[in-house]
Amino acid sequence: MFESKRGFTLIELMVVVVILAILAVVAVFAYSNYMRRARTQEAMAFLGDIRIKQAQFYASYGRFVSTDTAGPSNYSDSAGYWPPDITPGAPQQWMPSGQDCNNAAPDTPLGRFCLLGVRPSNEIYFQYKTVGWNPHAPGFSGDPPADTIPITAWQDAGRPPWWYAVARTKWSSDPRDSAYVYVMVSVVLPEAIVKDAYAPDFAQ
Repeated sequence: MFESKRGFTLIELMVVVVILAILAVVAVFAYSNYMRRARTQEAMAFLGDIRIKQAQFYASYGRFVSTDTAGPSNYSDSAGYWPPDITPGAPQQWMPSGQDCNNAAPDTPLGRFCLLGVRPSNEIYFQYKTVGWNPHAPGFSGDPPADTIPITAWQDAGRPPWWYAVARTKWSSDPRDSAYVYVMVSVVLPEAIVKDAYAPDFAQ
């Protein structure tokens, strides 16, 4: 008597392939979320550095630094960011090749960050800007931009000198993937928060 040997059927193999595919999708999704959380710490840390440097600058000069060269009274959400371009999901260098704070043009976002004395120590995944109270700026009214700092909260705080800083990124080149914007405000918020889960002006 010959003993029959039974192998895997096609259906059984297809079930195994489907299970492996599902596990792979779950693993990729979990890894992507983990990397996003890890990269978010970059934004939190750098916004915290800006907080310290803005306080030191104000103590020395009686004003805050704005990287948006339009000035704090002419706030534009699309201007004043450094680096000027960032590839979604890819690390960027803070300083262009061959450039440093000694030769950065002073009236540019990079020059203003150099004036503030803040820069990240590693490659970055976010763009940054900061805007602040400056009574010496032409046409400065003293009021913060309402879409970033709630006017009522600022008035309730006694109309103090203010600054805010923004970090933004886009996680991938997929247009369905949203851009993330973190905002730290000196007057109202002790820590950075997500301002908007989607920034329509973010360069696609």
